[in-house]
Amino acid sequence: MADTPQLNTIIDAASTGIISVDARGSILYCNAQASTILDYDVAGTIGEHIAVSYPKMTQPVNQCLETGETRLGRHIQTAGKELVLDVTPILEGAAIKGAVCCIKDMNEFEAAALQLESYKRLNKQFETVFNASSDGIWVLDNTGAIIDINSTAQNYIGIKAEAVIGKNITYLVEKGYMDR
Repeated sequence: MADTPQLNTIIDAASTGIISVDARGSILYCNAQASTILDYDVAGTIGEHIAVSYPKMTQPVNQCLETGETRLGRHIQTAGKELVLDVTPILEGAAIKGAVCCIKDMNEFEAAALQLESYKRLNKQFETVFNASSDGIWVLDNTGAIIDINSTAQNYIGIKAEAVIGKNITYLVEKGYMDR
């Protein structure tokens, strides 16, 4: 286990804002990213009750402290920003000792969702071209392992993709499906 100064350095390096509270809701720790996301000097809030410093976080934090249940994906708006808040209990056996609040800027989630949607659209376009081509197409990695082959290639050599995917291209030469 890392000592406290090391652990604080690690937590401060996280891309997520982290605020921890004790079982009564008093703030124990805030990392540097929490200050950045909340645009607020969170270090000055140590010892204050969560309701005083971050009133919009109070309900999910209190629910977590009362029930011991994690609260994920809570949307809160503060300081002109839309944030996503996850609250996880700190448990010692069955006893609730506190909670950890993880805060992310909603814009980061939206950017990731757009990137994922763009990737899905490009992948669908690639698959359409790959499968509609009248040419036999082989996709190999840098070691010669077969990643995929289209239906034209399968029909041309008379083998199913499932039989060769993951094998090295030399396998097809050795089995006589292709010449050198």
